[in-house]
Amino acid sequence: MELSSAKFPVKIPESTTFKWIGLASIWFSIRQPSAWLRQTSLAAGLPEYATFINRVIDYYLRMYWMLIGTFLFFLVAILLFVLYRLVGALFLELVRADLGPYINEWPSWARWLRETEVDLPWAWLQALGILVLLLGSIPAVSFGNNDQLQLGGKMNSVEAIIQEIRTRKATNPKDQSYGMHAILQKLGLSLTTPDYSRDLGDIQKELFVQLLIWTKSMNLLLCANGPRADGKPSWVPDRQLDSEEMWLKPSQLFGRAGNNTTPDSDPWWVLHDDDRLVVRGRKIHRVDWCGGPFEHTDTVMDYSGTHLHNIIILRDQHRANVERVNAGWGSVFVDTSLRRIHYVDMTEKPARFSNFEHLWALWDGLVRSGDNILVRDVLESMLATPELMEFHTSICNEMAKKGRSVFVTAPHPLATGNCPANTKVGDVIFLVAGVPMPLVLREVSGSDNYQLIGFALVDALMWGQGWGAVVEDDLQEIALC
Repeated sequence: MELSSAKFPVKIPESTTFKWIGLASIWFSIRQPSAWLRQTSLAAGLPEYATFINRVIDYYLRMYWMLIGTFLFFLVAILLFVLYRLVGALFLELVRADLGPYINEWPSWARWLRETEVDLPWAWLQALGILVLLLGSIPAVSFGNNDQLQLGGKMNSVEAIIQEIRTRKATNPKDQSYGMHAILQKLGLSLTTPDYSRDLGDIQKELFVQLLIWTKSMNLLLCANGPRADGKPSWVPDRQLDSEEMWLKPSQLFGRAGNNTTPDSDPWWVLHDDDRLVVRGRKIHRVDWCGGPFEHTDTVMDYSGTHLHNIIILRDQHRANVERVNAGWGSVFVDTSLRRIHYVDMTEKPARFSNFEHLWALWDGLVRSGDNILVRDVLESMLATPELMEFHTSICNEMAKKGRSVFVTAPHPLATGNCPANTKVGDVIFLVAGVPMPLVLREVSGSDNYQLIGFALVDALMWGQGWGAVVEDDLQEIALC
């Protein structure tokens, strides 16, 4: 049997807000969240998750009370208006015949009532305007700002729980999935009964597919870590890897502005029985040069081979770019490739790097020094400024820790950026419908299938320039295995 994004009824309304209201309503029915946490093996390892749940419950309880109050106010306003019109009409019918000639002697409130009756269409129009304003305020009051509910960044509520699933830890790796079964089954996900004798990869694949069905979001592919040692499909995230050591922040995972290469694209996928996940996308470039893994060092002020290795990667990326555009060392590489997004994981505190503007200029100049000086001379120049050397080491260590490297593609137009460290020359950069980041794919020899290596950061594509006015006919089907 094949699974497709178009074949599954959504048990909860597709609106992100209403999905989360459904989740909140389930939590409302649980009087003791701590008991629920114990049932899902979260109590010991994630006390902050209980705090998050309590915040959600408190937020939506206040929201519902505001919603009820708004509707009651609206209902009372309608009843009072109808009562006013009925009483006013009855009063005027009683007094019109006898007191009409003496209208100037009427009390002021009676004269106002009579004048309103004379200008009946205008009175109704005024009342209608007031009611429209009241009605228009209801969505704002009821749904509020879901950005208040966040785990590690600004995100809406469904995104928050996906982020929590992605980042949670457990002593038993199988509990990373099984620990969420109780709540996810109540949300409509078709998950099997926990069975600890099952293969971990199968458990992870089941949860991934069900989340894909429920969220209808291809963003989840960004959590994949590349070909798996257990032989499971490369598109299934290996959640044994520490998410804190992944180069992926929420704004990238959920396609915020400046982090969406396929804006307004509709996700499409089909899952075949042989574990091939077929998606649609367009080929952008083929990797023509890749720097390979950076090396981590605990020593800063020395002439170690690690420092030389890392400097060579940075210099070679510049050289690879220059050779492909036939420009001199003074080319615009600084504007196209040496972007901070390639070398700084912004899940770290931005101030850690933004406070060193002067160091960026020095570091960039040395990296782009070309053949004018030897690599060892570049290192000596950095060592002469301890602050600069610490800055350089911190950048390279982050790249090493989070398994990232840098690359250049061909043919033109060139793409340069940040990629998984296991990217190889010949890998292909694809844009996939519904996925906010470029994907690095590797062709499987002897077939039309691809392995998912991971996502890339390509500055020139991050605002959707590579997608443009793409139409469905422009897209090819891509089989991930």
